[in-house]
Amino acid sequence: MLYPPDTACQRALDLAREAYEQGETPVGAVLCDEHGTIVSEARNQIIELADPSAHAELLAIRYASKALRSERLPRTILITTLEPCLMCSGLIIHARIPEVAFMTFSTSWPGLRSLLDKMSSEINHRPSWRLLEEHESSAAELLTQFFEERRT
Repeated sequence: MLYPPDTACQRALDLAREAYEQGETPVGAVLCDEHGTIVSEARNQIIELADPSAHAELLAIRYASKALRSERLPRTILITTLEPCLMCSGLIIHARIPEVAFMTFSTSWPGLRSLLDKMSSEINHRPSWRLLEEHESSAAELLTQFFEERRT
């Protein structure tokens, strides 16, 4: 298993903060190669692009595929500040990304864990995942603050 470099984790958090500042749900994603080099990065841009699919993970995967000129991204790791949703999880599987590291669990929508738990025998690629506990409070606090501001 690859371990994401701390610089990539910090960059994902910085991207989440940028999304927050732009009024987007604060999610950032970074895709690294097997050497820990950042291949691509993105933040949520759903409102900015008027595109419900413009999730940080999807954009980072799209940019990496373009940069590497490949629809498959083996020997990479996706680092994201929030557990990928079902849409992004499907893309992770299609792109054959072997590892996903996220900073906090999704509490409002089913995500990667649910997909892998419920459909493990029906999918042809099963990425491994891990929670980056050392960054969990930073990512969770940013999301909590964002949604509390929206509710008031």
